[in-house]
Amino acid sequence: MDTKYKIYAWLAVVATIGLLLLLASFFMLQEAQNGLTSNTTNQIGLQRARVERMTKDVLLIVNPSTPTTFTQSVSELQVSLPLWERAERGLQVGDTALGLPAHVPSDVLLLVVQAQPDYVAMDTAFHNILAKPDDNTVNLDIQAQIVLDHEVKYYPLVSQINGLWQQRIAAIHTHVYDILMFMLAGVTCLVIVNFVGMMRWAKKVKKKESTPV
Repeated sequence: MDTKYKIYAWLAVVATIGLLLLLASFFMLQEAQNGLTSNTTNQIGLQRARVERMTKDVLLIVNPSTPTTFTQSVSELQVSLPLWERAERGLQVGDTALGLPAHVPSDVLLLVVQAQPDYVAMDTAFHNILAKPDDNTVNLDIQAQIVLDHEVKYYPLVSQINGLWQQRIAAIHTHVYDILMFMLAGVTCLVIVNFVGMMRWAKKVKKKESTPV
């Protein structure tokens, strides 16, 4: 084989392998990104479900239909509240265990900050209720009303946060998909060029062999 064709063949092979490795890396990156964004939206969905559940628990604590209902509602609130608080912190600064990213987009973070007054008011009221769940005074009713007043403001903001994350996820997927398609096209072109080059070299060798000395 001519030195020129040897160099060409090695360069084509190395370039093709390099692009294939990059392509595989991007596929792995996309899978990791899918998992991360899925965890984020799942946690936001859980936040909405938790605040709804806790609000219902508060109403059942204030006006229980049976002693069993009261005990169960207190127990559920005790379980849900720490999870709700942890996820809320994770949405601001990230939480590896929950799969929440440390870097929060500025537009998302702005809504998270806007939801903080309502979150803090509800969080304080939940703790006050759990401190004396069997205190049948007007104070318990006041705490329950605080939860109701702020839940109607908090829930829509969390829904908007979820919407912004969904938009960002869609944009990221589109961008990664475009890169993958570009790299796939590059690998395809290299394979075609390499094939054409090798065919020309084979014809050249065949021609030399068939030429009388």
